[in-house]
Amino acid sequence: MLITGVSGFVGQKLAARFLEAGHRVIGVDLRAGDFNFARHPEFQFYAADLTDPASVADLPFENVDLLYHLAAAGVKAATRQWPLCVRVNVMGTATLMQAFLQRVNQGQSVPRIVYAKTYYKDHLGAIPAFQENPYVVSKVAATRWVEALSAVYPQSITIAKVFQVYGPGDDPNNVLSYAARTLKAGEKATFGSGNSLRDWIYIDDFIADLIACGADHGIGLHRFDLGSGERHTIREMVELIAELAGADIRHHLSFIKHQTYENTPHRLRDSTELAVRRTHRPEFIEGPKSGFIGSHTLDRLLALNGRLAGKHGKLD
Repeated sequence: MLITGVSGFVGQKLAARFLEAGHRVIGVDLRAGDFNFARHPEFQFYAADLTDPASVADLPFENVDLLYHLAAAGVKAATRQWPLCVRVNVMGTATLMQAFLQRVNQGQSVPRIVYAKTYYKDHLGAIPAFQENPYVVSKVAATRWVEALSAVYPQSITIAKVFQVYGPGDDPNNVLSYAARTLKAGEKATFGSGNSLRDWIYIDDFIADLIACGADHGIGLHRFDLGSGERHTIREMVELIAELAGADIRHHLSFIKHQTYENTPHRLRDSTELAVRRTHRPEFIEGPKSGFIGSHTLDRLLALNGRLAGKHGKLD
């Protein structure tokens, strides 16, 4: 299979899982990441600009039966700029979809497609600030290209709605990574209101679901929600980390009360296909504070930037 955005957090994990299972993987990105599988005999890397038709045409699609389109700009705030997001997310996706359309018209083989969509798209109209977010708006436009191709595509196209993925290898400035790192250092961690509701899913569980999305679901467009099915606030998650780390919440955590689009009083729509249509259902062990995350997953969460030491579970 071929994975665009292979140098990213999810892309590297997905490639590693497929290689472990004995599959051949072609990775595509602007530049190579720090792959621990770079010398794997079944891995081949292509440095390609998806916005360049000539660069896309050089990719070995004839040897690919499954494509994961994960390449995106603006996932993190540092790269959330209009020119970059429009170029990578909209133009890159459009160029890729046009290349597949050309292959269809020429009677050439085409792969099954799995496209990663942001869950923010569903709330573009309800939350005005999203309309000014280049990542959200550009991903909405990119999704339209994928949906349009499905009308004439002779293979299955699956749109995987991605919720809040976390785990080892994620951006060190992501909220849970920051919390674990700061608590480990014995310093005070400062956040916004912490009231933002998110559906958190551990990277290993997410990758298993993403792999299931790549199955042949039949010709046409298919949609799957990849999350835990439960929503919890940032504050809940951070306080849970602090509690397991043995930190004093009053002295080590600080929340600033302010109103943003993330904590305005609104309800996110429930996932409609989560448990019904997923081929794989992650296993979660019921914990004392919540029903979506188990003690084994919490240990993993704390392992983002340290390990549990001693029977009191303090970070060392």
